[in-house]
Amino acid sequence: MRKVYEYPKSRAAFERACKLIPSGIYGHQGPAEGCYVPVEAFPLYSSKAQGSYLWDLDGNKFIDYMCAYGPNVLGYNDPDVDEAAAKQRRISDCTTLPNPVMIDFADLLVETVACADWAFFAKNGNDVTTCAVMTARAYTHRKKIVFFKGYYHGISPWTQKIDYAGVLEEDVANNIYVTWNDFDELQEAFEQNKGEIAAIIAQPYMHGNFADNELPKEAEGQKALRRHGDRAYNRRRAGRVQAGYGRLRPLLRL
Repeated sequence: MRKVYEYPKSRAAFERACKLIPSGIYGHQGPAEGCYVPVEAFPLYSSKAQGSYLWDLDGNKFIDYMCAYGPNVLGYNDPDVDEAAAKQRRISDCTTLPNPVMIDFADLLVETVACADWAFFAKNGNDVTTCAVMTARAYTHRKKIVFFKGYYHGISPWTQKIDYAGVLEEDVANNIYVTWNDFDELQEAFEQNKGEIAAIIAQPYMHGNFADNELPKEAEGQKALRRHGDRAYNRRRAGRVQAGYGRLRPLLRL
């Protein structure tokens, strides 16, 4: 008979954390987010990780399907990755001026990704989506952004809902929300906001919490997004990224 995992050390660490850190754990893994139901059935802290596995404070072993939210696609402590990082660290780590290795990486990305003319680096997806929206607004001199309901594009106020604490009406006043895969509704949004939409920001597929994933309607969806993205930008090149035809974050986390 398999042993049922228990988490007394995780619970003790969480109780200590709550005295020092808001909510104990912030982000999606925090109990306050409601992603762990019931909370007692899940570990809260890890002690180590190797390959595709991680261990919690109580020594329980798990397969980490989350891959640390994406960047560890090769697993934890991959020897080739660790050696390359150590080699660069011996030369320089975090410096005032960038190292030319950044140029080499940008060259590799532009060569590898068919739609990429440039590569831009940032520390997280929220920074990238914010930069993309700012770029779209700067280029078009328009304010409004089209979202697909059920989205997640970061934690900045412009990405939130009006009922979130601390989010002002002004933060989301220029957000337009349409239903995923409803291209008639998307068409209507453009008709009702002619000359005002700066960009469409779209997830590659619908992956909301507590709901089945939903893929885009392939041919119809790609053509509709591209057509309306081009309408927002009035040129095809910019419409690929800043108008939301595929988000930047997955690319920049390679």
